[in-house]
Amino acid sequence: VNTQLGQSAEQTILSLRGIVEKLRAENKFLKDGRRSCESRNTNEAANADLSRLQKLYSESLDKVAGLQDELNRKAKCKICSKAQNMAQTNDELAFIKEQLSKKTQLLQKAKVLLTRAAAKEKVLKEQLLMWKRKCSELQNVPVIDEISE
Repeated sequence: VNTQLGQSAEQTILSLRGIVEKLRAENKFLKDGRRSCESRNTNEAANADLSRLQKLYSESLDKVAGLQDELNRKAKCKICSKAQNMAQTNDELAFIKEQLSKKTQLLQKAKVLLTRAAAKEKVLKEQLLMWKRKCSELQNVPVIDEISE
């Protein structure tokens, strides 16, 4: 929407500049083109046209200046908003990278802990098997009564 407004403002400025140039040319023609033999009515009409055209010229210049200011403000606003968006995006990117780094470290720690747990589980299973064998061996050994001696 801002681009459309900017483009229409530029088109308006260009068309107003064209009008101003036409008014200048007409004004120059009216000033230079006076003939001494013209009647009073023609001079009065030319003077009225001249004042009207000068008024239009002045209004057009004011309008062009206002539109130029508006266009400059909108251009600055776009630049500022882009800079703000870039800064915000960079901040978000830095935050995401930091979070990714922390999570990677946590995953590495979890991997180490899981490896240790797997090794301990293996050792404990081996010990359990050993104890089961010893128990079964002890069940096969006859019990000696101390009382019978």
